[in-house]
Amino acid sequence: MLGNMVVAGISALIFTYLTFVFTLTLFEGRNIPSNPISRVSSRANLLFTAYKFEIVILLNFLRGSQYQVILIICLMCSSILVFYLLQFDNPYYNYVMAKTWSTCAALNLWTVTMLVFAKIMEGTAFTEAIITWLLGLPLVLFLTVFTNDKRMDFLLINVNQFEKGKEIINQVTYLLKLLDTQETSHNSAVLLDGYLEVHKQDCPETDCPLKRKNKVLHNNKIIRNLLSKKDYFFPPQ
Repeated sequence: MLGNMVVAGISALIFTYLTFVFTLTLFEGRNIPSNPISRVSSRANLLFTAYKFEIVILLNFLRGSQYQVILIICLMCSSILVFYLLQFDNPYYNYVMAKTWSTCAALNLWTVTMLVFAKIMEGTAFTEAIITWLLGLPLVLFLTVFTNDKRMDFLLINVNQFEKGKEIINQVTYLLKLLDTQETSHNSAVLLDGYLEVHKQDCPETDCPLKRKNKVLHNNKIIRNLLSKKDYFFPPQ
């Protein structure tokens, strides 16, 4: 019996390790419109996989009522972290896929929040936690689906004002997404025009490609030329 337990435990650890490795490394990192699961990185997916692994471990080893507080605290902390990464630092290029993942994370956080609320109200006259959870679902869905893309804020910031390389990557990634969808999305074309005008006003470089008034060049050619300039995104210190 002990030998079987050891073998099962080792096998579970190996399987978990391989799952983490494959999740972190095997993904499409290019922005391919035909592939909705292409993404910048898999850190958020790795965290979500670890979160599911955590749930399995906690529910199997912390079954007693004396462990309920520890269980809920662990789930709450993990849910907040997963929601933050998928809502404010979503790695997916595809808008629908990004919204789907952020919505799932928001619903998960709302569910765990109601677990905390139900635990706090345990032993009182309040017994409508499930009804409250159901009533809050449409509001959570509405707020998540119709929340503006936070990456739009990066278009209003001059690249020289960024403090972290991640912020530069977010701006470049979002610009590439707008370039790929400007022909079919009027909103993308408007955002690109706005970015060009803002950059023309804020950029201190006199030879900036965006300041050249050449009407023959389209916006996408100008921006692609700009993105090809390494010194533009990584100015020498």
